[in-house]
Amino acid sequence: MDLKRARNGLKGAHAYLNQNSSRVFYKHSTSCDIPQPVEKVLKVVEKLVREDYWMAVDFIAHVLVGVRKTGVWVLWFKDYFIYCENKTNFFHYFRSPRLSDILRELGLKPGLMIEHRHHHSEKHILELYGSYANARRIHYLLKQLGWFVYGEPLLLELSESYLLIKGLTSGETLFKQCASDSVDKFRAIVYPGEHVDEDNEETYFYRPSRLY
Repeated sequence: MDLKRARNGLKGAHAYLNQNSSRVFYKHSTSCDIPQPVEKVLKVVEKLVREDYWMAVDFIAHVLVGVRKTGVWVLWFKDYFIYCENKTNFFHYFRSPRLSDILRELGLKPGLMIEHRHHHSEKHILELYGSYANARRIHYLLKQLGWFVYGEPLLLELSESYLLIKGLTSGETLFKQCASDSVDKFRAIVYPGEHVDEDNEETYFYRPSRLY
């Protein structure tokens, strides 16, 4: 995978989306039965989003979306969350209608999310959880509670002003944004779930009680 080319393409797509963004409308979701550790996260996000929007996005990326410290939350559309892990060079995704609704209620807007890489929330993550690995366990708490669903692998295609997400087997177009088509596209498979090898995620289901 040519990550440099992927980042350049996402940069161009990000600029295009910023110039052609539209206002997001949504229905307010019910926030009852939210686990206490997640309520704590949402309070931090509520505060951060007023101070530094992209720092709030970075905090969400590493805690709720479950991205590693070196990973990037790439795209959020509808109830799809797509991210890339630099450790493995793989793209992953999950769907969560509930998390989408809650983030919208807090003032977050779907779209390309890669700008969060330049607004680190490390200080808040270390203060609250001691490490990125511990922070990531909140994502797995939500997974245990059934907040996430997964489907077929997806295909991501992008160039400077083109971004397409479609089902790998069904061919159904899920997201498309383009100013012009291009033959020279970066392509990658987006895997459902957090790991290609599911055994790798077991350790994240253990949560030190003193931190949560």
